[in-house]
Amino acid sequence: MSIDRHAGEAGEVDVYSESGSVYRVCLITETCECPSDTYQDGACKHQRRVEMALGQHDVPNLDEETDVELMIAAREQYRGLGDSTVEHRPADDAVVVTDGGVATESPMQDTDVNEPTITGPWTEPAEQGGAEYWRCEDCGRESLRRGDVERSEFHAEECVLR
Repeated sequence: MSIDRHAGEAGEVDVYSESGSVYRVCLITETCECPSDTYQDGACKHQRRVEMALGQHDVPNLDEETDVELMIAAREQYRGLGDSTVEHRPADDAVVVTDGGVATESPMQDTDVNEPTITGPWTEPAEQGGAEYWRCEDCGRESLRRGDVERSEFHAEECVLR
């Protein structure tokens, strides 16, 4: 990451990340515009980078085995990749963290699984025009307009939706 001390108002510094994103760090309010600053406690990596550049924070002395390598090794051991005696687990077993939203349970809908349905939109083969269409699964009639399939007159005489 690199910084631009002359960006914005007094006390503001732009941080250019390796991904090409630019985030503004305000030294007065100790905030950053990055998404990480919203969700975590303490300074984000952009704020720490500015502190290092201004001499307010020591630059870490990285040995042969860096902090990143330790984190990777710890994650591999947790997943069972670093020790043959540990049970292997899928990579997607991580804990889900929310932004404060509330999980709710939806009530089960009382629907008949044999009830005919209107499905779609489906796409026609290219040689037939490639248009989207809807289908009644009971009588098999199809239309380019969903509204047609929803009208009872559209369906065959023997269709339950008629």
